[in-house]
Amino acid sequence: MALKARPRQLNMQKCVEDFSYYAHNLLKIKDKDARLVPFELWDPQMQLHTVLEDLRERNQLQRAIVLKARQEGISTYSEGRMFWSAHFNENTKNVIISHEKDSGQAIFNMCRLFYDCLPKSMRPMTRYSSKKEIVFENPDAKTRYQNPGLRSAVEVWTAGKKNVGRSATIHNLHASEVASWPFASDVIPALVPTIPKNNQSLIVYESTAKGVGNFFHEEWLRAVEGTSNFKPFFLAWFDLQSYSREFNTKKDRGSFEEHLNEEENELRRIYGLTLEQLYWRRITIADLKGDVELFRQEYPATADEAFLVSGVPIFDRHKLRLMSIKCTNPEFRGDITNRGLVANEDGPLKLWKGPESGGIYVIGADVADGGMGGDYSCIEVWKKLPNPYVAEQVAEWHGHLDPYNFAHIIAKVATLYNEALVGVEINAHGLATQQELQRHYWNLYQQEHFDRYKNQLMNKIGWETTMRSKKLLIAFGTHCISDMTIIVHSSEFVREAMTFVRDEQGSAAASGSGYDDRIMAGLIGLFILHQVINEEPTESNVFQSEAPPLSTVAKEYNKNRLTIDAEFAQILEYGSMGDYEQSWLNY
Repeated sequence: MALKARPRQLNMQKCVEDFSYYAHNLLKIKDKDARLVPFELWDPQMQLHTVLEDLRERNQLQRAIVLKARQEGISTYSEGRMFWSAHFNENTKNVIISHEKDSGQAIFNMCRLFYDCLPKSMRPMTRYSSKKEIVFENPDAKTRYQNPGLRSAVEVWTAGKKNVGRSATIHNLHASEVASWPFASDVIPALVPTIPKNNQSLIVYESTAKGVGNFFHEEWLRAVEGTSNFKPFFLAWFDLQSYSREFNTKKDRGSFEEHLNEEENELRRIYGLTLEQLYWRRITIADLKGDVELFRQEYPATADEAFLVSGVPIFDRHKLRLMSIKCTNPEFRGDITNRGLVANEDGPLKLWKGPESGGIYVIGADVADGGMGGDYSCIEVWKKLPNPYVAEQVAEWHGHLDPYNFAHIIAKVATLYNEALVGVEINAHGLATQQELQRHYWNLYQQEHFDRYKNQLMNKIGWETTMRSKKLLIAFGTHCISDMTIIVHSSEFVREAMTFVRDEQGSAAASGSGYDDRIMAGLIGLFILHQVINEEPTESNVFQSEAPPLSTVAKEYNKNRLTIDAEFAQILEYGSMGDYEQSWLNY
């Protein structure tokens, strides 16, 4: 007679402390074949879990914004975390907000399944169990005072109104498909401040992308830029093992490999995709009626391509995707001051390559009013390349600064790059920047225009963007991107190019509430380089010219300048103002 295996001893302390252990041993989910199986975290879920655990262990807020492909299991993981919290923590309110009623019901059914499949000895007392909430509390009013139970709850709401949960106090929040919420910018800011700011509370925003300019897109960008409390989390479609399909025969596999298109070859080369993964991709695109753009939104390979936009794109998105694959992190990030280059991981200045002796450089500058929360001012630095290429992006400054101080930054960056030719957009606030720049810098672009009063062609300093001149910028920029004759290192530049569309009036601008500061600065720089610089750079064996290491550049630039640290440099920079002595006292 076969002996029955003894049940494995459950480590209750580990259940309380380790969600992955708890999920595997106590929670059940339905798999794709409708079977009840233990909730074993699969790879995407475990990666997110690792990120959140790392935040908790470092005593940081457990807050994540997840840009996801379809069926990564992020919602299941989040529901498990909400249920786990309610199961072991007294007096906690765990809330899931879905974008529509049906999805909310599906989410809640998952929580009910968690409860129903618990061992009877592990089920907490339940006072309410409706279609929207489970309340773990003593149902008997007579004994509730002496034995109240956990008094914790899991609730599911629908994000259909502006006042959802406005008076509630929440301990853990899962916001599902945020990009589809009609009033996300009203609901979430009212809820998040009520959630405890400790390393035990959890907030997860998760969604597939639904274009740009919405709340989810803006929060994603803030997280990527490091200006929010949320950790960005993204997994490409090919990070999921299930997104792969076997071939029927070796002959089919060989034939498929022979007929890969350009994009498939590029994906294979850059990401090391297997033919089976590309086969799954092609079949899925066919299921989507051949809509490749829809596939990129639902199953993105990069975070940037997930955010499809409405409107007719100005630039070739396929070429932009190829560019985005080749984007790199800057070699230097920080500030440029009177005392030199100051490293700062959040600084507005990014350098990919330093100035090369004999290098020909051009700068385009887009000017904003400098107010926080408004448009950004931007500097794009291009280095002229030998034919058949046009230019390589070597530096970028992007931030908020008033027009006068922005002029000083332009002068410093231009001086660093071999006294580069500078073209400042003089529309609106740009005129103030241009006038201040003329007092400190000499190599300024002069735009030719027809003077109706004098009936002759005249030159004026700076670049004025009109309907006519903007078309010139866009035409040349489109040419450079389509022919891949520029080298772009900034992923943010490519992101703005992706969302630069033709609007209903026939003009070109950023989609929705997006930004186009980098694009305008970059296009101005490229066009004046093409229009004015006739000199060819020194021939090189490689089209990406070799510049000296940025450590050497910084050392040379900072020669005779005393830079101790970022804060000290700021104090020295502030010395021209009246509060100089007070700044020293505050150091």
